[in-house]
Amino acid sequence: MIGNLFSILLILLLFLPTQLVANEASISVKSSVTKTTLTINDILEYKITISGAKNPPKIDESFLKDFSIINRSTQQSYQLINNNFFSSQIKSFRLRPNIEGTIIIPSSKIDIEGTSYETDPITITVLAGTSSPKANSSSIQQSSNTANGRASQNIPQGSSKDLFILAVLDKDQAYVGEEIIYSVRLYRRFSTIDQLLYQEPKFGMLTEQLERDQQTYTQSYNGVRYYVQEIDRRSLFSYEPGLIEIPEASADVQINFFYGNQTLRSNTLSLTITPLPEDGKPDDFSGLVGDFGFDFDVNTMGLVENKPIAIRLSVGGSGNLKQLSNISFSTDSDIFKVYQSSVNDLITYSNSVKGVRHFEYIMVPKVDGTLSLPRFSFSYFDPKLNQYKTLVTPQSSVSVIDSGDSTAPISGPDTISSVTELRKDLRYIKESISFDDQAKPFYKHIFSLALILLNSILSLMVGYSFFHKSPTYELLIKPFSQKPNKRVINSLEQLKKNPSCSVNDIQQNIFIFLSYLLDRPTQGLPLSEIIEELSEKKYDSSTINDLESLLDQCSFLAYSPDSSSEASKNDICDKAIDIIKRIKS
Repeated sequence: MIGNLFSILLILLLFLPTQLVANEASISVKSSVTKTTLTINDILEYKITISGAKNPPKIDESFLKDFSIINRSTQQSYQLINNNFFSSQIKSFRLRPNIEGTIIIPSSKIDIEGTSYETDPITITVLAGTSSPKANSSSIQQSSNTANGRASQNIPQGSSKDLFILAVLDKDQAYVGEEIIYSVRLYRRFSTIDQLLYQEPKFGMLTEQLERDQQTYTQSYNGVRYYVQEIDRRSLFSYEPGLIEIPEASADVQINFFYGNQTLRSNTLSLTITPLPEDGKPDDFSGLVGDFGFDFDVNTMGLVENKPIAIRLSVGGSGNLKQLSNISFSTDSDIFKVYQSSVNDLITYSNSVKGVRHFEYIMVPKVDGTLSLPRFSFSYFDPKLNQYKTLVTPQSSVSVIDSGDSTAPISGPDTISSVTELRKDLRYIKESISFDDQAKPFYKHIFSLALILLNSILSLMVGYSFFHKSPTYELLIKPFSQKPNKRVINSLEQLKKNPSCSVNDIQQNIFIFLSYLLDRPTQGLPLSEIIEELSEKKYDSSTINDLESLLDQCSFLAYSPDSSSEASKNDICDKAIDIIKRIKS
């Protein structure tokens, strides 16, 4: 008897520490950041993920002394297992660095259920910002308007009047956290280009990519008509007041085969960021700026004491909805227990940032009777009205039914008899397995050799496609490629044999040859300007006069009734070939 008691006691002593260690090991704490390199004006998001804890953790925020905490948020998910709540939480901190250089975010100390946990330290690099020191609002506004006024009147320095890019803002002054639309447009005097590679500037603030306008339209700029297309569009959100300089954007453009790449640079922009007013700022204001609405949904039918119900809240509008991490509420914890469950976004990025952020809260009534639901609210700043607004859910009452003290038995005495052994349905592991028939290695199969060959061919094709577009490829094939004058002559000879060709086809080949001579696109240029540039390059005057007469004749025949005469088209081709040979002789 004593021996049996000793054995049971020994088993309990071995089992209990194992359970304690297992419970402690089930709690995990991790930290992460969204970026490790940023500027002094950027915002960094630092996250602490806590899994397996039953109770909310306690975090000492003193380790963030080198940062300004812009916003705090908590995301939680709950599970009810055997009448116990278990949560997985993400504590997020939006931080702005206070100093430049290399900063080490120390280990954060977290107290969970009386046990202390620590995260790993993280090293980040903070670079110098792009914003200038703060100045008074009047002088900042004057300099901002002056800089943007010059950008709107002149072509960016170093760009051609035939091809340039221009950066614009929808406003010169904005509040902290207000949306600013930034757009870059390409202006060109010719109808098409072969390739464009765009490089955005370093903004030094929060950006969201928007859908750009895919259409190309015509617009008059400084008295000249251009083809215009939008190549970049994005929303900017600055959380640092003062004057901000947006650097120039750049784009590599290739017009056609005869020209190399041209690097275009846009104008720089100045933007004034005004701080939000302190008068009338609500206590629950999280930095949300824009125009928003509030929707509230809860099923108030059949509420039972100590049974959780879901409350769904929706905040929709135009602005940076991600700035709102939680919604304020006030309630008596002895009447209602309220937990934040999830946050989901439905945001569109077309002309601006718009959408809806859905919040779900779990509410548990602790008493029965007729009760008033908690009221939820949030605040935002309206830049159009220059004032703060607070939206609150309406007051509503619900009836909560008493859940009773007794619970139904989980199982009865007949439960065991209802269990049936299904041994016949089980397939047992075989004790003897033969490994004599081994499969051949993968590389010995014909199918594997075919895959290797196919991958090699695809790799060569991909490599050739990238190399084919590079300037090095053009330099290598240029000595072996046919000269433009011979290419145009061959094309004209082919047009003579083609009865369906038109005078416009002949004229197009002449303009291609002239583009090669003048080192610029000539399609659409005035004839007088083309003749003047040919004269400046010291070409024979009689040949230039013959060329001018030929182009006039082409323009006349393009609209004359007998333009389809094969004899007239062959005569024009012969004249064009003769002029090209005389110019290149």
